[in-house]
Amino acid sequence: MTSLIWTMSTLCYYFAYNLPPQFSLHLTPTTPTNISTTTGDLSAPSIIPLAFDAVLHAGNRRATGRCYHHGEAAVTYGGFTIASGRTADFSVPWKGAREVPFKLSWDWDDGAGRLPEHLRGRIAAAERAGALELEVQVRLLQGDDDSPTWMWCKARMDGAHGVVTPCTVLASQNWVSHLA
Repeated sequence: MTSLIWTMSTLCYYFAYNLPPQFSLHLTPTTPTNISTTTGDLSAPSIIPLAFDAVLHAGNRRATGRCYHHGEAAVTYGGFTIASGRTADFSVPWKGAREVPFKLSWDWDDGAGRLPEHLRGRIAAAERAGALELEVQVRLLQGDDDSPTWMWCKARMDGAHGVVTPCTVLASQNWVSHLA
């Protein structure tokens, strides 16, 4: 009987008080896709955006606030990084939500011209079909103890506008997220 009471109390605690965070992402290209290079030739058009505006939608379902800092993000396709950047430090109030805008860009010399030809072909075909799906990986450090929070988001690019997509989150106290 005692174990039943303990189990029920624990479940009620996690469902009513200490629910895991929820994140979603909106990704929009900020540079025209025809001004960059895919072959190293500056006059060659590209379908690969080299910069993105991202908005991370953070939802806190806990009865206490959560703060995140030192965030890093990367946009990838087929395992290759297309753009990366940092998120601002932010706090989400208890039982509240917050939108965190940040920029991702390709800012090193071996740019998108280094993507393999087969990936450039896959990206071009997916964009023509209106089904270009990029993966965004985000890492945040949470609170004073710097516990890491990782998330993976599939960002579907619909022309020049992205769609808000939910993220898969791996963080401490997230073991019950599929139930909530």
